[in-house]
Amino acid sequence: MDNLEKACYISCEKWSNSFSEYGDFSFGKAFENRMDKLIDKMRDDKYHKLTRNAVKVIIIAAILLSLAVSAFAFPSTRKYIVKQFQNYFSYSVTDNAKAEKIEDISVNYIPKDFVLTEDNSEELRAYMKYEKDSLWFSVFKMPIDAKINFNNSNCETVQHNNIEYVIYSGDKSNGVIWNNGVYVYKIDGNISKDELLKTAYEVK
Repeated sequence: MDNLEKACYISCEKWSNSFSEYGDFSFGKAFENRMDKLIDKMRDDKYHKLTRNAVKVIIIAAILLSLAVSAFAFPSTRKYIVKQFQNYFSYSVTDNAKAEKIEDISVNYIPKDFVLTEDNSEELRAYMKYEKDSLWFSVFKMPIDAKINFNNSNCETVQHNNIEYVIYSGDKSNGVIWNNGVYVYKIDGNISKDELLKTAYEVK
């Protein structure tokens, strides 16, 4: 192993190890077999001066980088605060996030037999309402700097795909509030918390 190859190997190894914060990665036997074939092919081509271990480290580092970039692409919750007042609570994002123009809501999960009865998109809010007999729920999409007031008797949080959802319940309705780093969302209605959450997970 010459000096250039050694430097490349050490640099790649250290860089790939830096991704340990994303969790442990293990590759299956089939993957290892495919990698062996790829390494052999690369060594016969322009990378023939690199050792087998050096080529393997380079490939694994590239895979980890791809996984890291994919992880960064997922939306995540901005820091927020829930303040308690005498007769209500208030949800707001705490950093100075830039408000984006509101686009239409995309609701990709709708509880069975519910139908859309209202659909209204404005500059500062998009809104949809679904109903089935005496049951209903509403979906709101608002700028990241919006403040949402709500009444509740019980409040909890749930994590799902890097998003933290605030769930509240009252005497006659339940609600879910969250932000994806770009917009603030709220769903409330007189359906179960489980159905509200299923819907919330699929709102864009």
